[in-house]
Amino acid sequence: DFGHMASSQKDIFVRVVPSNDYPMVHLPGMSLLAPDLARIASRSWEVAAVPTVFLDEDGSYSLAEVSVSDTDEWRTRTDDNVASSNNLVSLENMFSWTMTLSCEHGHFSSANYTVTRLLRLEEDGRVGKFMGFSTDAIHSILGHILYVTDLNYYGADELSVQICDDGSPSLCDTKTLPVSIRPINDAPVWTSEQRPLSTGE
Repeated sequence: DFGHMASSQKDIFVRVVPSNDYPMVHLPGMSLLAPDLARIASRSWEVAAVPTVFLDEDGSYSLAEVSVSDTDEWRTRTDDNVASSNNLVSLENMFSWTMTLSCEHGHFSSANYTVTRLLRLEEDGRVGKFMGFSTDAIHSILGHILYVTDLNYYGADELSVQICDDGSPSLCDTKTLPVSIRPINDAPVWTSEQRPLSTGE
């Protein structure tokens, strides 16, 4: 009948399977990207120049301003109820992250008892590694870690900060924080060579 139009409707079930996205390191002064803009297929974005950290000779620098993010953790936190209703395994429960810190002219240390047990130091403290099961935990640990310059060293150094997830395959992000160590005027120290003295009678 040309006077009436027939229509039909069917539902199609679509299941969106989560994929592993890159974690990201954010250094002080670096512009932050919205989490949902970090795509595996577009890792060619450029980070604005990271400001140099200036320290005095024999100084130290807290890593409290270094932060990390991961879109997988952000997504599963907001969609936790949806994942549960569809019997999907939350990526947040699957993932852990490993942080690796390294430098050339200094070492890493912590005065916090718990952090000293979590922080694994290698190469005379120039490399530090620890694991976290949430980005909040990583931030808390970083807040208790110090970069300490080598004694009497001045000049340039770099702090390498790497975060890796335990996905399959494991994905990592590495950023470098430039450090400029300024010389200071050290107090003179008097030294003398010890020699036996002989005198006449």
